[in-house]
Amino acid sequence: MLNKEWMLRVTTRGLAVVVVACVCLGLLIVAVWRDSRPTSCLDFGSQQEAQAYYAGLDPMGPNLLDVDADGTACEELPN
Repeated sequence: MLNKEWMLRVTTRGLAVVVVACVCLGLLIVAVWRDSRPTSCLDFGSQQEAQAYYAGLDPMGPNLLDVDADGTACEELPN
């Protein structure tokens, strides 16, 4: 009887560790993905907001804000 109780505790603790590790790994993957994806106009509510963000970007960095390369970001968004 003692052996079965001990095995149940060990199994439960092991399962809890695996679940916590999976959740942490999932959160890490989401954080890395969000930081590495190109910025698009869908990330902003107005053209002014997108333009202010665009002004601080590395011109060679990945972004989808100025598709016609005229220096104006997200022209299709409302001001």
